[in-house]
Amino acid sequence: MKSKSILSKRVICVVGVIVGIAIIIGGFVISKYFNGMLSSGPTTSTTFGADYYTKQYGATTDILWDIYNVFMVTRLGISLMLFSFGAFDICYFLSKLCDTFNAKSTENKEQITSTEKFEVQNQCSENTNLTSEQSVN
Repeated sequence: MKSKSILSKRVICVVGVIVGIAIIIGGFVISKYFNGMLSSGPTTSTTFGADYYTKQYGATTDILWDIYNVFMVTRLGISLMLFSFGAFDICYFLSKLCDTFNAKSTENKEQITSTEKFEVQNQCSENTNLTSEQSVN
C-alpha cells in the first residue's frame, strides 16, 4: 500500500518538474518572440506645412514610443517572473522526488530492521527455553 502512495507521489513530482520546464519555456518564448510592432526609433524629421501639425506628430510619436517602452519592460518582467517561478517549481518538485526515493530506502531499512528484531527475539526465546530445560535437568 505504501509503495502505491510513493509511486503516486513520484508521478506528481515528475509532472511538477515537467510543468516547471514548460513554464521556463513559456518565459523564453515571451522574451524572445513578443517584440512589439515598432521597428525604428522616434522620428522627428517629418515636417508638415504648419508647425502645429509637426509638433502634434512629434508628440504622438513620443507617446507611442513611451507606450512601447512600457510594453518592453512589462514583457521583460513577465518573462523573468516565469523563469523564476519555473525554476522554483523544478527545485521544489525535484526535492520532493528525492524525498520519495529516500523514504523508499528508509522503508526498506525499517523492514530489514524489524525482521532482524524478530529474529533476535526468536533467538532469545530459544535461548531462554534451552536454559530453562537445562536447569530442569
